[in-house]
Amino acid sequence: MSVFVRRHVVASTFASTSRTTTPCVTARGYASARKMAKNQVKGGVKESEPEPERKAGGGKRVGTFMPLSAAQLKHPLTTVPSKLEESPIFSAGALTRTSVGKVMQFSKPQNGVLKAYGVPKNLVVEFRVLSSPYSVVRDVTISTAELLEAASSKPSSETRAVITGQAGSGKSFLLLQSVEYCVSKGWIVLYVPRAINLVNSSTPHVYDERTRTYLQPEFTFELLRRFEQVNASAMKQIQITRPFAKGNKKLASGAQLSELIKLGTSDKTLAPAVFDAVLHEVARQTQRPVLLAVDDFQALYCKTTYRDTQFQGIKSYHLSLPRVLLEYAGGMRNFAKGAVLGAISNSSTEYQPCVELREALGLSHPLPVSPYLRRSPELVAYAKGLRNIAVPDTFQVSEAAALFNLWGQDHALHHRPTDEVFLTMFTAASGNPRNFVWREMLSSLSLSP
Repeated sequence: MSVFVRRHVVASTFASTSRTTTPCVTARGYASARKMAKNQVKGGVKESEPEPERKAGGGKRVGTFMPLSAAQLKHPLTTVPSKLEESPIFSAGALTRTSVGKVMQFSKPQNGVLKAYGVPKNLVVEFRVLSSPYSVVRDVTISTAELLEAASSKPSSETRAVITGQAGSGKSFLLLQSVEYCVSKGWIVLYVPRAINLVNSSTPHVYDERTRTYLQPEFTFELLRRFEQVNASAMKQIQITRPFAKGNKKLASGAQLSELIKLGTSDKTLAPAVFDAVLHEVARQTQRPVLLAVDDFQALYCKTTYRDTQFQGIKSYHLSLPRVLLEYAGGMRNFAKGAVLGAISNSSTEYQPCVELREALGLSHPLPVSPYLRRSPELVAYAKGLRNIAVPDTFQVSEAAALFNLWGQDHALHHRPTDEVFLTMFTAASGNPRNFVWREMLSSLSLSP
């Protein structure tokens, strides 16, 4: 028995700076209940690749919000100007106590954070619907910015924090705001938006006898390339303090750090060694503060799906990249000036915060925990000293109203943005930010059959 499903494709001009309103196109099709359930996720629509056309005799995936080409947006109905361009740009100078409850759009430079590093999966759909990536300034945004400002002159070992909160409270948004804040201040930023990919065996790994860890050359190569793209100007101002030699690749001390990065981005086998050397130089320099930001932070403390030659599970701290991140998080290694900031994600049931991390952050346990439960001494050490930044579970009315008005001004709602509609949505979502956007405002794009 088949069920009726809908696929909504919302046009977006995310890649361009100009805004044209784009229509919501509804494509109808039929799929089995099993196939429909496979492509759905709790709380919204699963991010997927561009969907292929339906073949004869075959089903069609449940779609997501994808942009239309500019050639399809020439009708007068699609050229209504948006008022989103009037919103201020999110930056350190614009963040004040009076900006709480206001909507700001993230900047979109050619080598910006969003384009280089990407964003967590749960933010992809929201950024595709609107003409520009946005955020709502909250009280916790200002307090986190003040924390980072104080960290700009201290070692990162003194500022190691983890953003926590209920599911859908806006932890990933707060981490992204922190990243954008530091970029606007001229910091060196290393951002990992999906740390689960570091431990879910999605990239190759190889054992290195020198470091006695498992290297991840593919992931390290991509991370190094994106790191250089975001921090290109800073890399040209920093000189390496010790020579680098790996095989027939050599670089004398005093060379620009950008030259060292080029060695790693030109040969994937060199990427792990180059990345470690780059972090060493970045940590020693005092010209600019450094921010290490990791989303899905709890995944670094979980069991991995990687296997060794005996098919035994590999610990996360036996993988090269997670180990480096854990050492900075635990304070074993630190930047001369800067901070380490993580965010816990509740979207994956497989990668939940472990007992050691919960106890370090003072979080409650979902199940009773026996005092005789064995704690891993390694994970306890990596979690020691972490600070908890708790995000409020709900929006304030002013914050939700600003977001609702933003969607209305950007012509993303399919009804008039009245006070009655807003209060209905806000009440139905119980003030939860994700439910307010995904279950209420995104549901306004669903047309009745």
